[in-house]
Amino acid sequence: MEEIMAGIVGINHVAFCVPDLEAAIQNALGNLGGKLMIRFESIPGKYRGACVQLGASIVSYLQGSDEGSFVAQFVAKRGPGVQHLGLTVEGLDEYVASLEARGIRVDKSDMQNERFKEALVGPKTGQGVVLQLMEWRDGAMDATPQGLEQLKEKYRSDPNLRLIQ
Repeated sequence: MEEIMAGIVGINHVAFCVPDLEAAIQNALGNLGGKLMIRFESIPGKYRGACVQLGASIVSYLQGSDEGSFVAQFVAKRGPGVQHLGLTVEGLDEYVASLEARGIRVDKSDMQNERFKEALVGPKTGQGVVLQLMEWRDGAMDATPQGLEQLKEKYRSDPNLRLIQ
């Protein structure tokens, strides 16, 4: 097997689909000691969400705003739970090419933005969880003040997303 120079650096965030966004946020803040980073909305995806800092980690919570959304369908079929893992990747283009060479299907629809490149790998490869592969040019979205600014900039610059807080 060939050696791959590009690859996964680490887990960036864990995203949960939930039936009640406010209850999930309050649980994370009140019971787990989290700190609210942002609230957001995806118009075409028909969901609302929030990112919460838990220590040095980020947890995202997503709630469908329409019963036809993938988030609402996930909750209806499986109940609340982990929907995807956000993975920081170095050399995303090369890494995606290596996955495709192995026959793994990759959704590359969010790879056009040179600042915030992302790709998705389906749950078959992710052992039941979608893998969101992320390479952000100006630094990672992480639980640092700089990471929070990166996250806010992504939501401000993407016409499909709306930063609420």
